[in-house]
Amino acid sequence: MTEKASDRYSKILETFDSQKLESMYERRTACKPLYDYFQTLILEVGVKLCGLDQNTLKQTHLKARWAIVQYCLSYIDNTKDWEDMIREMSKIREKIEHNDEYDPMADRLREIRKRAPEFKDWIVRVAREYYKKSKDFTFKEAFYHLSDRYIAEAEWMLREYGEKTPYVAKPEYSKELEEYPYQQLSELVKTLGDRLKDIASLGPIERTDLEKLVQLVKIISHLKGKEEILLRNSVCPKCGGAIKETQAYIGGTYDDQEPSAVHYRIGCEKCDYELDSETIDL
Repeated sequence: MTEKASDRYSKILETFDSQKLESMYERRTACKPLYDYFQTLILEVGVKLCGLDQNTLKQTHLKARWAIVQYCLSYIDNTKDWEDMIREMSKIREKIEHNDEYDPMADRLREIRKRAPEFKDWIVRVAREYYKKSKDFTFKEAFYHLSDRYIAEAEWMLREYGEKTPYVAKPEYSKELEEYPYQQLSELVKTLGDRLKDIASLGPIERTDLEKLVQLVKIISHLKGKEEILLRNSVCPKCGGAIKETQAYIGGTYDDQEPSAVHYRIGCEKCDYELDSETIDL
């Protein structure tokens, strides 16, 4: 991380600091530079120090971008200390995007801002260590590490979208995906997973192993890019329905009809695809 880059991050935080956070609109506006701080930092670290593909990372939102880079960082250090903060920042941004009346809490924004420089120092230090170690990876170690990461991503997608072709992967939406059909994910995960067991036992890497890894990377990269576009337009990547924020009151009895809690949800109005949800006691 150069001195010029560090100065850029300081200026992003100065933009946040210039907001007084006294009104809902100031708080909503202040979220943008704070969110950009983590988005930009994780992108730069992922590309320059973790050797990840810039185009793939650029197409992802904060939660997905962090998950990709986190895999590399966890090779060096425990990343759990930062999980809650990244998740909270992502949730705040999602709520702002999908609810014109959402009012983020000033004290939570200040707490995230307070920890931001510490996060930068940590992620740069750990990523530099990863960069040093990764340069010494043998070809087999690099292949194993990369395959394992993309298998984990593919397994997450299959859990998120199921076995059937989701809206994000349908040809009418993305014709280029015809060449990389979604249905191949399950087969590629199983085949590559079995091969990694052989490779871990000192088995050789074959040409077909590389071909399958390339195919897996292409499918995942295409899906992530299209998923991001759909979510920006509040379209469900699973079924094509509308992404909306809803709330439902919980509780209430015959004697006391006042609800005891309210459940907030950001997700598809047609299917079970969900970006965020929480239940708040009243």
